[in-house]
Amino acid sequence: MPTDGQLLLFTESGQGGGPEYGAYLRGTDGSPAVRLGAGYAIALSPDTLWAICLSSSLPSPYLDLLPTGAGEPRRLPGDGLAFTGARWLPDSKRIIVSALEPGRQARLYLHELGTGRPRPLSPEGVTAWVVSPEGSTIAARGPDRTIRLYPVDGSASRDVPGLTGRETPVGWIADGLLITRPVDPESPLGEVYRVDLKSGRQESWKNILPRDRAGVMALVRFCVTPDGGSQAYTWHRALSNLYIAEGL
Repeated sequence: MPTDGQLLLFTESGQGGGPEYGAYLRGTDGSPAVRLGAGYAIALSPDTLWAICLSSSLPSPYLDLLPTGAGEPRRLPGDGLAFTGARWLPDSKRIIVSALEPGRQARLYLHELGTGRPRPLSPEGVTAWVVSPEGSTIAARGPDRTIRLYPVDGSASRDVPGLTGRETPVGWIADGLLITRPVDPESPLGEVYRVDLKSGRQESWKNILPRDRAGVMALVRFCVTPDGGSQAYTWHRALSNLYIAEGL
């Protein structure tokens, strides 16, 4: 989702997407979706010219850059790295990727397109992570569940104060870091909190649980524009039918 919230990049799987999935782009005004190509779509560049896709089975041995208009697709091989995620930086020339080497856990890298191998930014074991709106810092949860801030310029990282280890970073807006508490029994399902990065103070920001709560189990993906005005999210929902057999 670009900063103005007018476009949405998404993945179609199952029967509609085919065995390799399909990457689609559509306007939030309800205009028809346009298929960009095969793959698992994960990030639209801020200038809206390119979409990053991974292979349908993760981790992916490559990054595919699919043009949203005229142009030819580009495949960036991992050269020993297997990718699990990516986010663009505001200049649309650099990306942050999560990737792993054989026998190791995932870590974060800065990848300047066309300039060689990605540069490590974090230790191993990073799971959930988000990038600040201006692209200077990454908030990432490590193997000890602590959320730390990693500057993109490679300078020293620091902890976010006041957190309990139950938080997951899901977004970053101008007013603060957005987190959920999926393992906190006292947190309502779908509740998103805003964290002040200086004090660590948390406050309820918005509940994004669908109106129809039937079968809703877990939040899969959450995207938000820097001003917080537009959000897009995916919930995992599992529905089943109950049958009554009589006369057995």
